[in-house]
Amino acid sequence: MRVAALTLCLLFAIGAAAGAEARADARADFEAAVEAVKKGKRDEAISLLTKVIDSKEVDGEQLATMYYTRADLYSQVNKLDEAVADYTKTIELMPDHAAAFHDRATVFALQKKFAEALEDLSRAQFLVPQSPLPYFNRGRVYEMMNRKADAIAEYKKARALAPKMREPQDALRRLGAR
Repeated sequence: MRVAALTLCLLFAIGAAAGAEARADARADFEAAVEAVKKGKRDEAISLLTKVIDSKEVDGEQLATMYYTRADLYSQVNKLDEAVADYTKTIELMPDHAAAFHDRATVFALQKKFAEALEDLSRAQFLVPQSPLPYFNRGRVYEMMNRKADAIAEYKKARALAPKMREPQDALRRLGAR
């Protein structure tokens, strides 16, 4: 599923970059990155995206998409500091990029930077208040912090927004809550 989403992000960027002749090399690198992702060659895709970012042939939303995509790939290959840096660049370029806040929070949690994770998840909640994911992941962070009552409260909020979502149900059951 992540590969499909990543491919869609890259394809969007390819289409947006296709307009100018000067961007032909960037487009070829985008296309090669898409193929690398499809083949599971994350390091190759990272290298190609880096080449495009460094070329300065994309800007604005396209550049934010490149940083976001590369951050996701860095996260997948456990290069967490690099992932945080690229999610941060994405947010600098697009301050309302809820997914970048959400995904950077996930990396912060892996790094045991819980305050930063909770702050980013709060921002994601603000940007997309009807999404259960920030609430669910706040619950996970609270659970990692051994703050059971706070975790339960967040899982209940996620469940209220998405009653059929299995993960909050499972978490509440695991914590002995209803």
